[in-house]
Amino acid sequence: MRSGILRVVGRRAGAFGLAGALLLASAHAAAPPAPLTLTLADAADGGLEVRAGGAVVARVPVKAAPLRRAPARLREVSVEGRRVVEVRVAVRGTPHEEVWIGELPTEPRPGQPQPPQSAIWSGLTGARDADEEVGTEIEIAGNRVVEYQTSTHVTRCDGETVRLFPRAWDFDARRFRPVVSALPAPAAQKLVARLQRVH
Repeated sequence: MRSGILRVVGRRAGAFGLAGALLLASAHAAAPPAPLTLTLADAADGGLEVRAGGAVVARVPVKAAPLRRAPARLREVSVEGRRVVEVRVAVRGTPHEEVWIGELPTEPRPGQPQPPQSAIWSGLTGARDADEEVGTEIEIAGNRVVEYQTSTHVTRCDGETVRLFPRAWDFDARRFRPVVSALPAPAAQKLVARLQRVH
């Protein structure tokens, strides 16, 4: 296919030239991935399918009964240069969401066998106790996938959510690792302590 492009350009060198051939080749190579659409899976398991260009690239299990499911939400995010997809299904009448996050093949192709998707996190977010005081959350933020805990007993003066015991997904190790908080920036003025003897 590429040699065919070069032959056509060679015959019309006055119109395109080598620069035109390189432009066509780079445009073909840089074609964006197929858009993702979310569809219901067959009734056998009641789950969801993530499709890209007609190819099934992920199967998402959903435990909530169909009548208790809010409309599913699908989001694709690039994390460390990888295609990461997030599916969320709120459970009606509860503070919970069923969440599935996985890594998809880089370039899924319709009609061809797809490598199995790699699940990163799957489960129920929201309160974990009857009093709804502590909970578990998962989110894609800051170019990473972060799991953390929440508590109604711990608050911040600015009203932002307190992320307790955060863990970020390590793509190489295929597991979550504790997030180490960065040290604050150095102060503009450096203080030096001196010992003074009192006679």
